[in-house]
Amino acid sequence: MGPKKGVAKRLRVVLDTNILVSALLFTGSASNLVPFWREGRIVLLVSKKIIQEYLRVLSYPKFSLTDLEIQIFFHEEILPFVEVVKIVKF
Repeated sequence: MGPKKGVAKRLRVVLDTNILVSALLFTGSASNLVPFWREGRIVLLVSKKIIQEYLRVLSYPKFSLTDLEIQIFFHEEILPFVEVVKIVKF
């Protein structure tokens, strides 16, 4: 069974942590990706391990974000736009 007629199939992507952080925290070519997931043109795929990685990297001192800022940022800028997937071992 394929996609329904009239429904555009959205691209599902996994973003490297450095790309995601650069897209959200800095201006530059990576930041051009942000409208794609905010407008629903792409779906960000994450696993529990990827979420942990995003949170770990956002806590680096060079970003000067408090734990509260990281949580708010994560819940407003990342979580609403992701699909959590389970990693299956082969």
